[in-house]
Amino acid sequence: MKIDPETQTVMLGVRELSEFEICQRSSGRGAGRWRLEAGRTWHQTIQGESQEEFDREKSISGRIERGGWSIQIDGRCDLFRLDEAGLPVFGEIKTVTDPLPLPASELRARFPAYFRQLACYSLLAGESYNLAKSFLLFLNIDTEIRQTVALGPEDLESLETHLDSLVEFLQFTAEQTASRVQLEWNSFRAHPRAGQVQASEDLACAEKTHRVVGFQAQTGFGKTRIVLEHALEAIRAGKADRILYLTGKISGQEQACTEARQLFPDSQGLRSFRMRNHREHWAACPLDGCLQDKCAPPAEERSALPVAELIRHPGHAEEAWDGIRELAENFHHCPYSLSRGLLPFSDLWIADYNYLFSPSSRHIFLEQPGFDPARTWLLIDEAHNLPDRTSSALGGRLDTRLLQNAAEDLREFRTDNTLKATLREIAREIENLHPDRMVDSATLFVFTDLFETASDSLANSPLPWRELTGDTVSTLQALESALFLLEREELHPLLWSPSPGRLEWLPLEVGPWIAETLSGFAQSVFFSATLDPFPSFVSNFGLTEEQCQLVRAEADGTHRFRTAIDTRVQTTLRERKRNASRTTETLRDLAESSGGCVAAFFPSFEYAETIQTYLEAIAPHLRSVLQPRDLNANEREEFARTAPLSHDVLFLMLGGSFAEAVDAFGGIVETAMIIGPGLPELSTLNRIRMDAYPNREEGFHEVCRIPGMRRVNQAIGRLVRSLEHRATVLLHDRRFLEPEYHDLLRKDLGEIATIRNEGDWQDWIGGAG
Repeated sequence: MKIDPETQTVMLGVRELSEFEICQRSSGRGAGRWRLEAGRTWHQTIQGESQEEFDREKSISGRIERGGWSIQIDGRCDLFRLDEAGLPVFGEIKTVTDPLPLPASELRARFPAYFRQLACYSLLAGESYNLAKSFLLFLNIDTEIRQTVALGPEDLESLETHLDSLVEFLQFTAEQTASRVQLEWNSFRAHPRAGQVQASEDLACAEKTHRVVGFQAQTGFGKTRIVLEHALEAIRAGKADRILYLTGKISGQEQACTEARQLFPDSQGLRSFRMRNHREHWAACPLDGCLQDKCAPPAEERSALPVAELIRHPGHAEEAWDGIRELAENFHHCPYSLSRGLLPFSDLWIADYNYLFSPSSRHIFLEQPGFDPARTWLLIDEAHNLPDRTSSALGGRLDTRLLQNAAEDLREFRTDNTLKATLREIAREIENLHPDRMVDSATLFVFTDLFETASDSLANSPLPWRELTGDTVSTLQALESALFLLEREELHPLLWSPSPGRLEWLPLEVGPWIAETLSGFAQSVFFSATLDPFPSFVSNFGLTEEQCQLVRAEADGTHRFRTAIDTRVQTTLRERKRNASRTTETLRDLAESSGGCVAAFFPSFEYAETIQTYLEAIAPHLRSVLQPRDLNANEREEFARTAPLSHDVLFLMLGGSFAEAVDAFGGIVETAMIIGPGLPELSTLNRIRMDAYPNREEGFHEVCRIPGMRRVNQAIGRLVRSLEHRATVLLHDRRFLEPEYHDLLRKDLGEIATIRNEGDWQDWIGGAG
């Protein structure tokens, strides 16, 4: 859909018009590509059977006027002919899984878009068409039963009502566009922090010459406010219609909501909305039969929701969510579809990375009415996390137990025996894999062939998805995920078995997928405190330094850290036990001298538990707590807020939820001890990744050293959340002094002291170092 508010014209396809719906129901369970392939096959079969009587794929286009708008519509009708009077007759083929035959009224209730599509062709033909002879041909792809329903006057009336809703949306869009010229907000420029104005100017220059820009600034600098204001300036200047703000943490989404509220405290000017995950919507759903992975009720059982209800957007994201829950209750509507319905009426979308970079979720944004990436400013927070998150989104897993269970589940339904046999064959192949090894090329071809066979079977013998168990659906959809990746050789798909009876896959390269996704956006801005080393960063995004310019913001030069490297120990797996006493004594000394809570960051729970046990033995007076596992967002926030006030030492994980995207420690926890450079486990998977590089050292540097040191830098950043905060940091491992590690440390740590012996330690702990 291409909307030009100035000339009040819109261009869209017939199908896009017929399916235009503000509140799109969640598709719930389904087979995606297999369902499309089955529909395509039956279309070709029926068109072939009718070729002597009908033309196929007839191009139909025209322009209609409604409500002051000129609507250009283009489409291709499945079947077309002229009757004996020379009047057009239109036919549309629709494949369904619903039982046939059904009363015509029931089909109209279940598939209103199909009837609107046929009515649209007739409308474009003007007065000269044969209403009685135009038809929809329904075919059940399981039973092959066919049913023909003639186009009726009620279908034309339904289309006119539908066009009224479209015009209402178009008019809203035009009014919003006109109002943006006057957009005003509370700018940071009224009271800028040191370096912000210069950084903003540098960012503006970069955005003029590069469609992709990196923005790096230390914690507390105000990166989020600056990039949001640049996007708002683009909207005010007519360069963009919408801002898409993505981040990998719920706390980051909440921070974006807070920034939006501070920009527009009176809720006027910008409508923001935070698209929550499916679980949060499910928890707020008032409908009977709604499950976490299955929406209810069917479309024909829902109450209609006027577009006017969604236009009454309160402005701020949190109030909008309260409104969604109220509408869901009042209109007996799915809250997930309501959230999707609110997106077209929102200027700022705040969401998780997956809503753009996950193949199974991105349609929720990309298919929104009026959404055009070429008119969208894309902001990606904590961008250093995006490659790993994208890799997870493109990956998947299967295990033999679920495959066997799925085959048994399918026995209850009239399905192709080939599918059940193929699932069992995949299970046998997985059983034969050597655990903890990459799948070799010969076996990879076997799996690819089996996945394709399963896909073909599903296309030829569709399933009643809503009647299958959740595990069966997940297993079948995992096959689709694997095929999706295997078909993209540029992503270097990797299949491996982490343990007996399990198969996993992931891309060794996510850069091409990320770069392809970014290519359609008007402007993309990545921001983080840890984009360095930048050549490695842009490479992971499938870009070059010529394609993506980095803007490094400089503050006032004040040193906010007092930092030392403790070279007395090394914390490698081999050395940890031998140095455990020294590590514990160092942590004790730091806690006793700090006058406040110390955050001790470890590379693993096992290591942290060992040192905590030692500490309890030698310093029972010190109150310590280990980072709890599996906390939800509210529990994490509560722990971060209260634990430093009631404990002397926090045992936390590098790379964990309290080492990134936590603001509560700032100004409260002023001392940190980083135990080791946070290297990822040298697992079989990481060894495979390392082998993909030209040499072992480069592989280790990219796969282990850079991610590990990024974890260190992120952990340090938890302590200084504003320019007024100060912190003492001890880097406890002699490797931090080696150039390969030292060069990856944050550049704002000031002059770093070196502790080589007990005397140096006592001097530094006493404040003389």
